[in-house]
Amino acid sequence: MSTQTRCYTLNLDVPSLRMKEE
Repeated sequence: MSTQTRCYTLNLDVPSLRMKEE
Protein backbone atom coordinates (compact mmCIF):
# COMPACT_ATOMS: atom_id res chain seq x y z
CA MET A 1 0.00 0.00 0.00
CA SER A 2 2.83 2.38 0.82
CA THR A 3 4.55 1.75 -2.50
CA GLN A 4 1.33 2.17 -4.46
CA THR A 5 0.57 5.44 -2.72
CA ARG A 6 4.07 6.69 -3.41
CA CYS A 7 3.81 5.81 -7.10
CA TYR A 8 0.44 7.52 -7.32
CA THR A 9 1.72 10.66 -5.59
CA LEU A 10 4.80 10.74 -7.80
CA ASN A 11 2.68 10.37 -10.91
CA LEU A 12 0.57 13.33 -9.85
CA ASP A 13 3.53 15.31 -8.57
CA VAL A 14 5.48 14.98 -11.81
CA PRO A 15 2.77 16.30 -14.16
CA SER A 16 1.78 18.93 -11.61
CA LEU A 17 5.30 20.34 -11.53
CA ARG A 18 5.64 20.14 -15.30
CA MET A 19 2.38 22.00 -15.83
CA LYS A 20 3.40 24.65 -13.30
CA GLU A 21 6.73 25.23 -15.05
CA GLU A 22 4.99 25.62 -18.40
